[in-house]
Amino acid sequence: MQLTAQLKLKPSPAQAGALDRTMAACNAACNRISEAAWDAKIFRQFDLHRLCYRTVRDEFAIAAQAAVRAIAKVSDAYKLDRNTQRVFRAHGAVCFDLRILSFDLEQSTVSIWTLDGRQTISFACGERQRELMQCQKGESDLCFVRGQWYLLATCTVADAQPASGPPLGVDLGIRNTAATSRGTLHCGAGRQQFKERRNKVRASLQSRNNRRARKALRRLSGRERRRVTWENHNLSKTIVAEAEGTQCGTIRMERLAGIRQRCKIRNKHTNRMMSGWSFGQLQSFVAYKAARCGIKIEYVEPAYTSQTCAACGVLGTRRGDVFSCTTCGKVHADVNAAVNIARGGVARPDRGKPSRTAAKCLAVSHCGN
Repeated sequence: MQLTAQLKLKPSPAQAGALDRTMAACNAACNRISEAAWDAKIFRQFDLHRLCYRTVRDEFAIAAQAAVRAIAKVSDAYKLDRNTQRVFRAHGAVCFDLRILSFDLEQSTVSIWTLDGRQTISFACGERQRELMQCQKGESDLCFVRGQWYLLATCTVADAQPASGPPLGVDLGIRNTAATSRGTLHCGAGRQQFKERRNKVRASLQSRNNRRARKALRRLSGRERRRVTWENHNLSKTIVAEAEGTQCGTIRMERLAGIRQRCKIRNKHTNRMMSGWSFGQLQSFVAYKAARCGIKIEYVEPAYTSQTCAACGVLGTRRGDVFSCTTCGKVHADVNAAVNIARGGVARPDRGKPSRTAAKCLAVSHCGN
């Protein structure tokens, strides 16, 4: 399993200048390689190496391995499609491998190749990142973000022993960010209020359209995204910890790909909530954290999980957070859906009587308990 450790570099002004010139030169080399590849219609890394290696080294005065990594970067960029010529920004991320980059964890320094020769630069990181760096293996990306230099190091972590136990169902939503089949609710009201405030601030600044407003927009850009990412990290930790604490061997979630295209958006408010719903990021965070604990991830079809009673399998009605069943009464709608998800989803039931699939799942669940 591969994870990424983020290290913050602390270069001196001279070292920062060397890093800046090196990054600009490597990306300029990528643009030169991309132009040659587009003109010759050659996109394989081996063929590009034969075509551009010597020219790039002579023109940009970069090291041999830096030229190899630039060629690989261009080749990877054309793997998505070959319909347009790829262009690389001057401050785009630059890849380094162990031939031109080495770490000294005891001294918290990194030795990195630049156009001005090898530079020894100190870095700062947390205990978790330092623990991951014990397993560092492979390439690292040099990034320049908001005036700060970072290294994103690839770390290969050993897979955990597979866990065994009943599945835990997780229902994702907007009103409640997540609900588990064990009855745990994670309210999303605070997140939606924060998003509404940020939207009002952006709308106010955009309506002014002057120099100060544009400067404020640039300063505030990314704040909402970073806040939501932080919340999703914390929420995913809580979900995986609950699965691990209750000895669940599998976490089951809904397969929500394409849900924005399937849903009918009635107004701007609903459209804004749906477009800002970060279920994919939360699911990816849960997936890699669960893999570290040996917990499997499964995805089930979401059809009728919120409309079917988890106790009897009859179609019911939902009003807000309340699910009403004519046979079993009222329960929390998201917890009811999470229980259906934990059982592997439901087939389309008939109104008024339990479906065969739901009744079978219920019987198997009772036998397991």
